Amino acid sequence: MKNLLFIISVTMVLFAATDPVQGKNIPPTNKSEELSYIKHLIDQNIDYPKACSQFDCGIVKAKIKINVNQGISVLEINGNPVLTEYIINQLQHITVAYPRLIGRELICNFDFRKN
Repeated sequence: MKNLLFIISVTMVLFAATDPVQGKNIPPTNKSEELSYIKHLIDQNIDYPKACSQFDCGIVKAKIKINVNQGISVLEINGNPVLTEYIINQLQHITVAYPRLIGRELICNFDFRKN
């Protein structure tokens, strides 16, 4: 009986140690993880604008930078004027959780073509 309890205890500890929820608070440690984190953050916060008509579709390309306030600044942006304005407004509301990413510059492509 003691062996069974020991095995159950060890199994529970192993499952708790590998819980994927715990890993979400670990800061990105390499460039690939940083890009993945920022892409996930942007994907969570930017959807197709509901106010746009069916003709306001296309691709927007933006060069962004993580600023000292851990926000996102748009350095350059190209695309449909309605969509570029929407992207700029949405990016201003995003906060990057990790100060290590301050100063990073990225190029993002936003695809607003309806399927």
